[in-house]
Formats: sequence, structure tokens, C-alpha cells
Amino acid sequence: MTAVDSLQRLELDLTSRGWRGAGSERALEFEISAMRQELQNVTMLFESAGNFHQGWARLASRVVDDTASYSARGKSGRPIPADSTGLVVHG
Repeated sequence: MTAVDSLQRLELDLTSRGWRGAGSERALEFEISAMRQELQNVTMLFESAGNFHQGWARLASRVVDDTASYSARGKSGRPIPADSTGLVVHG
């Protein structure tokens, strides 16, 4: 059951006559609990998608950074050491 289904069912229950019958409070609790679970799933999905795209951007930026040692003529220059403690300037 999706959050939209839960909202539609809740709306129908609340607008119908005599919705406060036996077990109606429990039914409302169930619908709200189902909605809460769906919203948590959607939140998790968006967070995971955001993390995926952040990781992808990091990988893509490394590819761009790796090309920094190439000259205008396409020749590879000296590689830039990753653990360098000095200043490296390429002109």
C-alpha cells in the first residue's frame, strides 16, 4: 500500500458517515503508521540518490584532475605527487 493509497483511504473513511465505529481508531492508527513508513522509505530513497550523485561527482572530478598534467600539445608532463608537501606550479 502506498502513501497515496493510505491518504485516499483515510479521506474516504473520514468523510463517510459513521466512521467512528468499532475499530475506527485502530484503523486510523494503522493508516497513519503506513503513511509514516512510506514517507521514511521515500526519505531514504532520496538520501541514497543524493549520496550516489555525490560519489559520482567525486569520481568525475578526479578524472578531470588527472588530465591536469597534460600540456597543450597533448604530452604528459611530470605527474603531480599526491603526498607532496611543497607547492607545485605547472605553467
